[in-house]
Amino acid sequence: MKKKDNLIIITIDALRYDEFKSYFEVLEKKINRGYVFFENAFANGCGTPRSFPSIMCSSYPLAFGKQFHISKYEKTLAEALRERGYATLGFVAANPFVSSVLGYNRGFLVFDDYMRFKGNTVPGKVSWFLTTTKNLVWGKPNYPRAEEILTDVLQHLSRIDVDKSFFVWIHLMDTHLPWLPPSKNPLWKFKAVLCNIKFRNMLKEYKGKRDPNLVHNRVVKEAKKLYISTIDYLMNVLKKFMIEIDKRCPNTWIVILADHGEAFGEMGIIGHPPELFDITLHIPLVIFPPAVTIKEVVIVKDLFSLIDLSPTLLDLLQLLAEPKFFGKARNIFKYSGDNFVYSEVLEEDGSDKIDISDGHAVVSIRTNNYRYIWREKTREEELYVISNNNGVVDYKEEKLENEEVLRRMSKVVAKFRRNIVKSTIIRKFTYRKKERKY
Repeated sequence: MKKKDNLIIITIDALRYDEFKSYFEVLEKKINRGYVFFENAFANGCGTPRSFPSIMCSSYPLAFGKQFHISKYEKTLAEALRERGYATLGFVAANPFVSSVLGYNRGFLVFDDYMRFKGNTVPGKVSWFLTTTKNLVWGKPNYPRAEEILTDVLQHLSRIDVDKSFFVWIHLMDTHLPWLPPSKNPLWKFKAVLCNIKFRNMLKEYKGKRDPNLVHNRVVKEAKKLYISTIDYLMNVLKKFMIEIDKRCPNTWIVILADHGEAFGEMGIIGHPPELFDITLHIPLVIFPPAVTIKEVVIVKDLFSLIDLSPTLLDLLQLLAEPKFFGKARNIFKYSGDNFVYSEVLEEDGSDKIDISDGHAVVSIRTNNYRYIWREKTREEELYVISNNNGVVDYKEEKLENEEVLRRMSKVVAKFRRNIVKSTIIRKFTYRKKERKY
């Protein structure tokens, strides 16, 4: 029996599409691969805990409840691939929202979330505080850098049976606050730490607020420079890793994407608060086919929803479809997108809690020309025109008053939400039926 292709998914926290595209040449020039580049891929939720259900479970963020942890009715991509004979390995750079605490270790034979201070105990909190403070003093982030994690991945891959297909998920945090790329200059490190502290304080100050002048703020501008320098570091590390994978495992699909974006004053927001705009939802997505098979470059301009990613990857690996996935398998080489991408989040998601049980939904649909937003708490509707500055991404969305378009969008959202509820009920019923059977 022919061995199936391997799969590596690299998710990068808070990586903006526009900045990734600027640095993509670093990868493109150094690796001998074709690729499929998605110009209009969108997350189905803002923030890590709301985006990853669609990435890893092909389900909508609020479909099975308002909590962050994976529902028992959902199936992860790792579980699906393990059932289909794959060795599964996961490496998460100390982000609690995609850790074993919330069930993201499900389906993995090997899983390291680098969470060394688990639990809500006093000793755990003290250890975390002391370690984080020490790292900041030395200009280091409170998560393992990409270089460390990718080295661990290569070491684990060297132990896998050569006849066994593998799936590896890697989540990197280098583009997430605090932005502290490696540097030998102590003065630069000190300034970087200071800027990160100021920016974090601004996040608290502007929580739940929008200010159009933020884009001109000096601290915000300096923070963005730091952010961009982390992308430069990350692209160079990824380049070396992909070259090494090509040497060792040429029959490997590699997927690089972000879970959400990061705002530096665009639309009057900073960071990635629970707001459903392009600046927080438009994400980079590139799929690299095995180096030994396809050399062509494909640019996909149509809208692509992350809900379809896992079903599409199963299809590319020529594996059976997973009935628990909400999304559809897409032909990425001849792709024709849907009319819109649906996203949802809770207004209360901006808190620092590891999980949340209740809140008010904010839902949105993004078409080629418009973004429609509905807020459950206030029952308000918002309509924005998507700016298209000669194909340049500028993340400016102008508010529009158009009753006809609002009415049409409102109907689309209502119908789509009803369909999600129906699909959720079917999956719960199927699960309980199997539970009774056993």
